Amino acid sequence: MLADVYHLAQQVTAYSVEAELYWIIADRGRLAAQDADDPLCLAGAAWAFGNGLRETGYAEEAIRVVDEAAEAIRPRLEDASNDLRGMYGALHLHAAVTCAREGHDGDAWRHWDEADRTAERLPSDYAHTWTVFGRANTDFHAVSVGVDLRTPGTALSRAEAIDLDAMPSVERRSRVLVELARAQRQRKDPAGALHWMGRAYKASPETVRYTPSARGLVADLAKETRGPLKTDALHLAEEVGVLAA
Repeated sequence: MLADVYHLAQQVTAYSVEAELYWIIADRGRLAAQDADDPLCLAGAAWAFGNGLRETGYAEEAIRVVDEAAEAIRPRLEDASNDLRGMYGALHLHAAVTCAREGHDGDAWRHWDEADRTAERLPSDYAHTWTVFGRANTDFHAVSVGVDLRTPGTALSRAEAIDLDAMPSVERRSRVLVELARAQRQRKDPAGALHWMGRAYKASPETVRYTPSARGLVADLAKETRGPLKTDALHLAEEVGVLAA
């Protein structure tokens, strides 16, 4: 329970505290998981710690951490609980996105495929308690992988399979809409990007306001959009609280 509380604190403070405090929380969460000596808890610690590594520029270390954690629980999967399988899948989605951000196309889709196979072995409406791994989140991540690989056509094609209503997390619904906005911007379609950012903000204003990548995209749209949509872009920037030069 202590490890879970630290992991929750790590997620909440990811973009809102000094880096030193964030890493103290992350490290204590990992130590608590080691003391618990529970496979699910240890895998969760790797997932949470990997988030910190990835977002601070240590992609290779993040991939290594989640890979090792996934391999450690793989032998247990045959008779595993749904939550352990869910964590296994979440680790592979984590690796898929990290590989995609590094431009490793084959590795990214290899990890996504493993997560996809795992999701197929779980109930269709299953969602892991705090990683939200399940069928819907796996489909959402396919969009993210496509965007991070800078293949917007693939991302938009994958988006045809997603069902927003199947995702219990409003944050994840908003994040995938942000990803669709990123895909449209990659295609140099400001109208499409602005449309999806507006929907993302409507789904979860907090997600857009407090996620750096989403804030950055709103600011870019406010600066770059021309013509009749300029007013809409500036209005969204004002709502989100970013400055548009």
